[in-house]
Order: sequence, then structure tokens, then C-alpha cells
Amino acid sequence: MKKFLPLILVLVALLMFSACSDHEKAEVVIGKSDLFTEEEIQAAVDLVLKDGFSKDAGATITKIWYEEVSSRRAVEIYMENGMGSVNGVLEENVMILFSDFKTGSKTQSLNPNDKYTGWSWILIRDSQDGSWKIDDCGY
Repeated sequence: MKKFLPLILVLVALLMFSACSDHEKAEVVIGKSDLFTEEEIQAAVDLVLKDGFSKDAGATITKIWYEEVSSRRAVEIYMENGMGSVNGVLEENVMILFSDFKTGSKTQSLNPNDKYTGWSWILIRDSQDGSWKIDDCGY
């Protein structure tokens, strides 16, 4: 058994490293906000990194950020012309994040092996203490 212990340890280490997602390598930038706490923004970022591309194999977010001025402009458009105009969500429960990402070779909805910049993620919640959910994404 002692002979196999180093081999077992190496295999366990390799499995641990291969289980790490590429999303953990994403650059995260959280700008100053008068509307949301850093924890609220981080929860939204974590959701996008975990579930944002769950249906699009191989897409990897390389950078994700919250910038309040741009987010607020996009929220206004969402509330006037997007799903916010019909789904009953309150403006204070809408956050928009932006990201850069690259697609994999097996993407189903975007160009394979391509880079996209400034992709927006619209997140909504039922109440100020509710959990974020992804409502939409795109340009």
C-alpha cells in the first residue's frame, strides 16, 4: 500500500485541478454602487459564472463586471422596452452585469471559437432580499 500512496495522491490532485471550472479564472470587477451592496453584486456575479452558459457547452467567461452608470442605462431600457415592461419586476430589483467571453468549438447558439465583448446579463429578483435569477442575456 505504501508503494501506491504517492500515485494515489497524484491522482487525487489531478482530479481536484481538473474539477476546477474555467469560470474561476474570470476577472471580476465590481465597481462602486449606491444601489447594491458588494455582497448583492457578488451573488449576481457568482450566479452568472455558475449558470450563465450552462446550456452552451464550452463558453467561458473571461471577464465580468458591474459598472453602475452603464448598468442603470441598460436597466432603463429593459424597464421601458424589454421584459421589465411586462413582467412586473421593480426597477430596484434589476441588475445588469457585463462580460467578455469566448465560445468553445461545440457552441450551439453563437459562432464557435469566437470572442465576444460587452455581453450583458439581466438579473432580477422578487424582492430586495430575494435571490437573483438570470432573466435574459445578450447585446
